[in-house]
Formats: sequence, structure tokens, C-alpha cells
Amino acid sequence: MYTEIKPMVEKLVREGKNLEEALHLALIHYNPIYSILKLKIRELGEGKAVAEFPFLKEFVNPNGTLHGGIIAAIIDQVGAVASWTAHRGDDQVTLELKVNYLRPFTEDEAPFKAVGEVIKAGRNTVVTEIRLYGKSEKILAMGLGTWFK
Repeated sequence: MYTEIKPMVEKLVREGKNLEEALHLALIHYNPIYSILKLKIRELGEGKAVAEFPFLKEFVNPNGTLHGGIIAAIIDQVGAVASWTAHRGDDQVTLELKVNYLRPFTEDEAPFKAVGEVIKAGRNTVVTEIRLYGKSEKILAMGLGTWFK
């Protein structure tokens, strides 16, 4: 997350927005990649984030499936949100990200769901696992990331 996001989230929550909507609005405002990916936060808990995203036709590879770089960006973004829920600090940065592509992201599997869950939150780092699912409920990709807070 970025330094500007936390104050905006806190302000929106004070104004009556729930945490999911407040974070969604702050990410749209301060994080262009969130909007480009058309992510929507659906659920937040301590150490957990769930988001949805559509099939993005503008980001398909020659095979007609979602490009791996876009999938990695989604894993990074949802993992960052899950990581942030474990500490709610002012800032964090991705230290490491590993991605496993298990199945193709095809249009008939949309909309997709991304679930990020913190495995361990330490004093300086947070390790998060992220799973991306298709409409069939099959895991299409997985990621494991470490964030420095």
C-alpha cells in the first residue's frame, strides 16, 4: 500500500463506508494498476483479501487467454491488500513474488476470484499466499509473496 491510501481509507470509514468499499475507492484514486485490472475488493478480514476481476480482452496473448504478466500483477495486488490487513501500516513494498500458472485464464472461466491469505506476519515482513479461481471453482494460478512493511 502507499502512504496516501491509509488516511483516505480511515476518512471514508469515518464517513460511513465499510472497509471494503473504502479501500476499493482509495485504490482507484491512488493506484492506477488496480483500476486497469478492473479489480473489485469483495471481502477483507485480518490477514485475508478477496477480490473479483473480469476477463480482460485487451490483455490476451496470441492463444486468446489472459497474459501471464497480468495474472502476476493481480496476484501482487491482492497479496498486497491481504498483507496490509495484517498490519494496517502506512506503507509496504513487495520483496518477493512467485507465481505458478496452473490452467489457462479463458473467457468462459470469468469472472475470476482472487483470494489472498497471510501465512505469517512477522515484525518486518508478511508472507501471503494468493489463489486465483475461475467460475468452475478450479484454481487457475497461485502465488506466494513476501511484503516488507
